[in-house]
Order: sequence, then C-alpha cells, then structure tokens
Amino acid sequence: MKVYIGIGTELAQLAPSYVLKKTLHKFGNSLSLSISNLNEEKSYVEFEEIKGVQNATTFSFQRFFVPSIAISKDCDVAIYLDSDIVCLGDFEEALISFFNSEYDIAVASPRENLNQGVQTAVMFFKVNSNIVNKFDQLIRKIPNLHRSDYAELMHGFLSDFDVIHLSSNYNSRDQYDNNTVFLHYTDLYTQPWVSIFRKERDIWLQLSDSLYRDDAIYKKILDKGIEQKFYLKSLNPNSSRPLISDLYHLPPVFRYHPKIVIISRYVPEWVLGFGVQFVSLVRSLFSLRFT
Repeated sequence: MKVYIGIGTELAQLAPSYVLKKTLHKFGNSLSLSISNLNEEKSYVEFEEIKGVQNATTFSFQRFFVPSIAISKDCDVAIYLDSDIVCLGDFEEALISFFNSEYDIAVASPRENLNQGVQTAVMFFKVNSNIVNKFDQLIRKIPNLHRSDYAELMHGFLSDFDVIHLSSNYNSRDQYDNNTVFLHYTDLYTQPWVSIFRKERDIWLQLSDSLYRDDAIYKKILDKGIEQKFYLKSLNPNSSRPLISDLYHLPPVFRYHPKIVIISRYVPEWVLGFGVQFVSLVRSLFSLRFT
C-alpha cells in the first residue's frame, strides 16, 4: 500500500518535522511511504496567503492540499500530521483498517477534547477523485472566508464526509503512556525544543540527540535553527545541559507575535524570554496547556 504523509510545518518547525519523519519511517517500515513538508509542496507555495481567519496557524490550511498531493503521487491513502508530533508506535494496523472501511476521513481527538469538537492535527484520508474535488472546492472558497473561525470551518466542511474517530492514542496531547502512538506537543510554552521543563521532553530529546550524531542533514537543520533562535542552544548535544540561556529563551511563536514585537521596543528580549520560561515552568508543574 502506497501512503503519502504530509506534515504541516513552517521554517521554525523544520527540526521537529524532521524528527517526526524519521520516527514515521521507523514504525511504518512495511509501508511504501512518501513523506514531505507541506510548506515545500508547489501546490501550497503557490496558494495565496490567508489572513484574517481566527484560531488558525500559518500552516493551518496546508492539510487541505494533502488529498490532491497524494493522488498526484499515485498513493492509495494519505495522512496529515502537525509537525509538533512524534511517532512512538505502530500506526500501520489503524491505517490499513481505515483503508478497508467505508469512511472517507479519520480524525483523532485527544482524551480531554473528545466532546469539544473535531481535532484535525491527525487525519487519515482516502485518496480518490471525489475527495480531492471536495477539498479543491474548499480551497477556492478560503480567500472569501476572512471572518470565519477555523474550528467552525473544519467542522462544517467535515460534515460533508463520512468521518470516523481514531483512538486518542493517535493524538496524545502532551501526555505519554505505553499505548501512545502519536505524542503531540501542543503547549507552545513547553514544547521540548523551546523549553526544558515538561517531563515528556526527554522522549523527543533522545531522538534529537541520536539524529544529531548520526544524520548530517538533521545536524545542519538544528544548528541553523539554533543560530536563528528557533530552538534552545542546549539542543546541541555537545553543549552543557541545561544552559543559562535556556532560562531566557524567547520562542519564535512569541518573538514574532505583533504585541510582543511592540513590547520588545521597550523591554529587553531576555526579560521577555525569562517571563515565558517562568510560565513554562508553572504550566509544566500543573500540567496546563496552551494551544
């Protein structure tokens, strides 16, 4: 079975998306996998930037291109994943079961969100012309949806399909147990590449360290990301851990936020970073989340 996996990502997430790719290959080794970052796919690059849609990240709409990319690659089934995920278990059985079902799309909602609407960080797609045409129609409508809330948009659109819900093990949000397949680091304060505090960080850090030693491409990606202040300096396994600089690292999601940009004119970056890292510590202690 040929499988296309599209990863929703952006420049500041290239290291996490690379780690995700490697873990997908590890646990999907009996499948014929084609994996790419969606921000590098021509069809998305040519897509006009969307502005004004509430509760949407810069790559929220990348998932809409997965079916058409998959059919162009002659794949049988497709998966969309956010880049802040790591694969820790076998996903083949669930994917094959979905492929043999009557459903068009499968989504995985985390445990605490089972009754709070559709979550689309993890999506399985059948690959056929009917599904591709429906997504193409949506893509053409998006520029006119400036006032739409993203969650409402997805809920309304998915109502046109036969959707099945996967186990929450396929979208385990900031929590890990032995049944976890996709561990999803959703808390922007405590993601392991920008904070040292959350206990689940060690899982990702071990994978990152191994790749840094053995994979020249990943080493280049991580070193450049550290230089650009996307990631903690201590992610370099040759550094001492933790570094003092970890305690005042300002993650890019906050550094480039319009309000923070204005505040940074009057407040040193290290002060803002220390504030964010203090919040990260508190959130880790009390297992709070911010998505």
